[in-house]
Amino acid sequence: MGATRIRERIDVQTSGLVYHEHHARYLFAQSYLRPGWTLDVACGVGYGARILSHRPRVSVIGVDVDEPAVRQARRYFSGHRVCFVAANGTALPFDDGFFTNVVTLETLEHIVDGDAFLHEITRVVADDGVCILSTPNRSYSQAHQVVNPYHAREYSRDELVSMLLRYFAVVDVFDQGLDRRFREEVRAYAASIQQRKQRLNRPLRLVIDHVYRPIKHLIPAAIANLFIRELLRVSYPQPRPSDLIISHEPLDEASGFVAVCTCPLQR
Repeated sequence: MGATRIRERIDVQTSGLVYHEHHARYLFAQSYLRPGWTLDVACGVGYGARILSHRPRVSVIGVDVDEPAVRQARRYFSGHRVCFVAANGTALPFDDGFFTNVVTLETLEHIVDGDAFLHEITRVVADDGVCILSTPNRSYSQAHQVVNPYHAREYSRDELVSMLLRYFAVVDVFDQGLDRRFREEVRAYAASIQQRKQRLNRPLRLVIDHVYRPIKHLIPAAIANLFIRELLRVSYPQPRPSDLIISHEPLDEASGFVAVCTCPLQR
């Protein structure tokens, strides 16, 4: 597939950068699905499992350890070919080799024992099945000082490939990132924040520098952006569909990786 799938731009219609990126990953994963049962591990509230189920001759079981999320998924996204189960990704309640496809997006980085997780994935995927997995790029996070307190571990490209090759004979890794045009908009947004901060009175600047900034990494992005929008009257730019790139070629700034893995080695 690498020879023909050199560069992909995913058409995403929903709003919010994080949602855009995750939606793009699900559409990418959908394009690799083979007919049969598909497992969506860490499915959250289930919109991604519904996307996967739109692939012809594919039925999806979404799994998440968060029972309230599973209840929402059942309520809003259950359908003819998609259902949801509350379960732990390291102890899946399915028979060996049951699934033709396993999709697990932005999951590996949350798991302390990544090897136990991947061992379980290879246990439930068929010998001729495929696993599509995504995870952040640690090098990007370090360069941009992105700290997520919920991540147990992030991986470099070499670390990810080395780990996956212990469980799959064939591993094809794609970069995920944002187009240069959008990155320039983000830089302009950051510059405008600094400019407008200087116009605030001194007490407010002190609150931002000594109260808000030290805890910023603990605040959900939506709330942080709302705070900035209301206080400074600037809004985080929204990406166009063409700004979201999943590429077989290296990207200048890859925020994450998407791996397509086949030929499982272990049970």
